[in-house]
Amino acid sequence: MDAFLGRQVYESYLGRDAVNLRKWLPFNIRAFIIALEREYNVSEYILNSGDVRLKGVLSGIVESYAGERGFMGVHRCTSPLMM
Repeated sequence: MDAFLGRQVYESYLGRDAVNLRKWLPFNIRAFIIALEREYNVSEYILNSGDVRLKGVLSGIVESYAGERGFMGVHRCTSPLMM
């Protein structure tokens, strides 16, 4: 999801761990992630498309993944490392 959304920096513990865990993924999945990171900027494409529906979908994806009550936000709040 990070590559899909165009994340560039993986400085946090979880970010570094996620990048490290990629080596265990099947080759085709790793190749797909690399292609997203190097060749295709999905977020940029959507924002430049002018399609309001696509922009809404992207906004929903970002919020559900990285928002305060999204996947990452909930796991930051409940992580035993943060307590």
